[in-house]
Amino acid sequence: MLPGSHDRRCCRVVHLIGTAQIGGVQSLVREVLRYTNREKFLPSVWILGPEGPLTAELRAKGIQVVHFVQFDSRITFAARLLSALFRNRIDVLHAHVGGRVPRYLAQLAGARAVITHVHGFPDEWTAALRAVAPELRKQVQSCYVPGTDYLIACSKSVAHLLGVYCPAILDRVHVIYAGLDPERIRLAPVSSTEAIQARKSLGIGVDVPVVGFVGRLVPQKGLPYLIEVAEIVLRRLTNTCFLIVGDGPDRPLVEAASNRLGPDRFRVLGERHDIPTCLAAFDVLVVCSEWEPFGIVALEAMAVGRAVAAFDVNGIPEVVIDGETGRLVQHRDCGALADAVTDLLQDRDRSQELGLAGRQRVE
Repeated sequence: MLPGSHDRRCCRVVHLIGTAQIGGVQSLVREVLRYTNREKFLPSVWILGPEGPLTAELRAKGIQVVHFVQFDSRITFAARLLSALFRNRIDVLHAHVGGRVPRYLAQLAGARAVITHVHGFPDEWTAALRAVAPELRKQVQSCYVPGTDYLIACSKSVAHLLGVYCPAILDRVHVIYAGLDPERIRLAPVSSTEAIQARKSLGIGVDVPVVGFVGRLVPQKGLPYLIEVAEIVLRRLTNTCFLIVGDGPDRPLVEAASNRLGPDRFRVLGERHDIPTCLAAFDVLVVCSEWEPFGIVALEAMAVGRAVAAFDVNGIPEVVIDGETGRLVQHRDCGALADAVTDLLQDRDRSQELGLAGRQRVE
């Protein structure tokens, strides 16, 4: 049972997520929970996978975490989930994953509302979504519509695609941008002193131009493009350092690039828990994703006054305004992205101007 579930004055809310590894969705849920009014709402997190970094973090803060793993069949999974829904008598299911089964079961168990939060789409849909392929209509509708009372889209780009494929549900779609937790990312430009301290902590010289990447090391993040951009920039500005912050299945790809380009010029830091420090050490953040529903990392960089150079994909132009808070170039045009990065590194005044405008936009 949920802690305090005997208290019917509280609205019991379950956040359903797919993994306990820390990513954009998990960070959002964590920050929503931080600011949830516990006198009115009783939240818990149910995870469709094994324990991970998020598990212990939430439990330490008194949040109930339930994992659903290792089921012999969908029927076994559905039976256990339905049992948990009835036992905990939840009021609201806030699903951060697709799939109709959990939503139908929540309704069957008496939930008053089912919310589907669309943070993006499966990787295998990327090409079809870019082409707005009609054959994807059935999959989109099946994944997000059945059993849903309200849909939250993380950007206008995502809401537009939902509208294209599911026009009948437009009145149920609400765009809510991700925010930043001011306790984790401060909304203020980094001073030169703080930038120097951040660089020293990472072993980087004060005068070294730094290009940063932050994200999971997965195909979605366009790592081959990142490497190509780095190769071009490093040929032009040999003293530059690329800092790669993140981990994932494609780490061998970036480590191989590090060995080829030089570990001092293309450094793979792995997963870090001091993202504000890393951002402070950057001159420019680069985003070269195949697709990006919103782009929270761009928002984080802008919050501390850093310019962003990115591919113009999906929700990125809703965050980064080309020529005002950063530079946007055509998707997969590595030469143009390298030009943008080079320009920002060589014109520090312009880069700082864009960074400050970005901070104002975040506010």
